[in-house]
Amino acid sequence: MFQNRLRFRISGGVREFLKLPGVQHCFATVRDKSRATELNALASSDDRLTIVEIDVQKDDTIARAFDQIKTCVGDGGLSLLIHNAGVLINYPIEEPSDRGRLHEILDINTVAPLVITQKFLPLLRCAADRVKKHNPSFGCARSAVIFINSATGSLADNKMGSRIGEFHTIGSRMSKAAQNQVMRTLAIDLRPDGILCCSLVPGWVKTEMGGDGAITTVEEACTEMVATMLKIDESHTGAYLRRNGEQFPF
Repeated sequence: MFQNRLRFRISGGVREFLKLPGVQHCFATVRDKSRATELNALASSDDRLTIVEIDVQKDDTIARAFDQIKTCVGDGGLSLLIHNAGVLINYPIEEPSDRGRLHEILDINTVAPLVITQKFLPLLRCAADRVKKHNPSFGCARSAVIFINSATGSLADNKMGSRIGEFHTIGSRMSKAAQNQVMRTLAIDLRPDGILCCSLVPGWVKTEMGGDGAITTVEEACTEMVATMLKIDESHTGAYLRRNGEQFPF
């Protein structure tokens, strides 16, 4: 399942998963289905794709999304949950403080992935138990939660402070670092269930958020990330990875 929130393009990732013959269901979540032009076109050409409306800040929409997806997958469960929702809001420390802005950043980038994972745990556990009979190893083919993170989530990599160009990223840095702690803690808590958890860093990608100066296209990043997701195993649970699977420093 994919989650779309504020300026993230996800159709590239969906296309990559739909290339895989073993994929039975693919769920792309959006806030407004009527505006998801690319995804609607994909869904009309591939009945494995279902578009689900969700706002990651509203629990009632999360509950409805869960019910819709549960109806589709039945006893098979959900093998892969991808947290792609994210927001990047400018927060200059020289300006007056704004708790509301900080709360929004943390709610979307940190709290929502935890809340949604909690809601979908029954489906993730169902998939892990079902596959365990013939494949006890960890991985996305069994049951996994992937957090699409950022280099701003790294403490070790923070050599620039808040400002990156004209943008002030302290809100993003604190929320993405906290998201890594959520991921790492869930990786430990869910290991006995056979559920893998890890973070992936796409890098600087040509999106509305990344800008035209980025050197990597959405298609290139999605192709590499999906390939990495297919390769990760038990040794990667709790890991913070570049899109090619190499370790990123916490």
